[in-house]
Amino acid sequence: MEYSSREIISMLAADGWQEVACVGSHHHFKHPKGEKAMKNEYAFIAVLEYADDGISISFPDLPGCFSCAGTNNADEAVRNAREALGLHLFAMEQDGEEIPEPRTLNDMELGKNCVPAVIDVFMPSVRAAVKTAFVKKTLSLPSWLAALAEEKNVNCSKVFQDALKTFLGVEDSNVYCKSVGF
Repeated sequence: MEYSSREIISMLAADGWQEVACVGSHHHFKHPKGEKAMKNEYAFIAVLEYADDGISISFPDLPGCFSCAGTNNADEAVRNAREALGLHLFAMEQDGEEIPEPRTLNDMELGKNCVPAVIDVFMPSVRAAVKTAFVKKTLSLPSWLAALAEEKNVNCSKVFQDALKTFLGVEDSNVYCKSVGF
């Protein structure tokens, strides 16, 4: 028995498969069964250790998640802690690692010159920032074309991005990023 592509897509959808991207005639599907749902928000306790040369930041529940800040600069410490937490959790998500439940302050012992701080992070904005990171590519143009583009104040990077998206048939980078695991 032969099926049309529409019939196959309908059967996949009925079985729980979700289309995550469509580039030209290529459809990309994933099945959510067994997938861990990613949380949008997390909050972990950071330990800010004050010293003469600055503030060291660690997250006892997340080994390997560290940051630092200038001496007596609590605002910078919180900003840096939030950035470190977001990037660390993003890496754990990408690696399929289980993100632990945070301990309470009552379950922690703090050393001298240590101050706890609850650091929260909104993951959709972290994920979006990481996914839209730019990669520098060098390309060659005839000198007359480069001169004309400069004279006309053309943003060559933007023109190249738009042309490459058109050439590849990519309309929505978010859909593509999801399909390849970004």
